[in-house]
Amino acid sequence: MQKIVTFFDICSSSKITEDLAQNNDLSLWRTMLKKIERNIENKKEALNFSIYKFLGDGWVLIIDLDTDKKKLLEYFVELCNVFSDHFNKTIEKRLSTEIKPVGLTFGLDIGEIFRILIGGAREYIGPTLNIAARLQSCISNPNKLEDDPSNQLMMVRRNYYKYFKDDVSGIYKLVKARRKLKNIKNDDTFVCTRIWLI
Repeated sequence: MQKIVTFFDICSSSKITEDLAQNNDLSLWRTMLKKIERNIENKKEALNFSIYKFLGDGWVLIIDLDTDKKKLLEYFVELCNVFSDHFNKTIEKRLSTEIKPVGLTFGLDIGEIFRILIGGAREYIGPTLNIAARLQSCISNPNKLEDDPSNQLMMVRRNYYKYFKDDVSGIYKLVKARRKLKNIKNDDTFVCTRIWLI
């Protein structure tokens, strides 16, 4: 079945949680994750997606291909703001040092995925999942030491032009990017679109 797969997580989450743990403030991180989870649960029906996995500092979403693409990106903007608002109000001031970058990063791909039961649990397989995960992790330009990826989304350029361009062109800052995706098509270079959500 053809689906949109999105991986998203929180930049610098390991550094943030280590800092919070030193001061016994990890409950603040848990509260924030639960807030994001409630937001996702409240929006999944309207935007035709399901929550596939929680990954410790982010989620994998399986989204119907006919979901309104403009509304989908608007929702990713909302998620960025939900995180930023909570982080700025409750977490940032409890950190012992300034941590950057901070924000959400998104990788999105579109293609065939297949449902499978493993140990009684619903799982999905297919290269679309792997590509989305790699895109999420390679937003920053590897040739620039301080290239902030926060609150950005990466997708393969052909998918942008086929599925998103007509709905979101002119709304977001975006650039063409070339990235090698590890262990995907023999580490071939992909032409991508990098989108600044906020």
